[in-house]
Amino acid sequence: LFRSPIFPHAQASKHPAQYGAAIPYSCQLGYSTDSSPKGPKDFSLLCGSDGSFNVTKDLGCYKVNCGKCPTGKKYNNSKVAEKEDRFYSDTCHYGCNVGYTLDAQPIGKTDFSLTCLPTGEFSEPKTCDPVNCGAPPAIDNAKAHTKGEVVFPGLAEYEVNKGFTILKDATPGQKF
Repeated sequence: LFRSPIFPHAQASKHPAQYGAAIPYSCQLGYSTDSSPKGPKDFSLLCGSDGSFNVTKDLGCYKVNCGKCPTGKKYNNSKVAEKEDRFYSDTCHYGCNVGYTLDAQPIGKTDFSLTCLPTGEFSEPKTCDPVNCGAPPAIDNAKAHTKGEVVFPGLAEYEVNKGFTILKDATPGQKF
């Protein structure tokens, strides 16, 4: 009887091994023999007459490769920090662009992370929404032309009442 080799992130189904017997191994969740999400998750070793096993150099279980951190429409208004491939349990860190937060509040959270899943996919992203500035405040001696709430990068527009200016040489009725 021989003791079968130990491989990180793999579980052998039999201990000990006998000559001529195949020892089946299974990779843990998030691992495959070729790092591919749909790659083989199982392999077997044969116990030889001298007690050795037919182990090859690259035999084992490797973290599933999810690829590069995702970008595109779902990730509008954010930027990702990592540029290289991510593997099972690795994270991608994103930061919202200026003027955007996760809850549209001016002092809201601006960063989020995705995780590489055992399936080779990433967890769902959060959304960076434009900051909501609320309704334009009332300004003495001016009338707001903007109705409702202003959302970044929008502007509130006002018109100066007759007899008032915002600048030394401005004309009445000037918009700002």
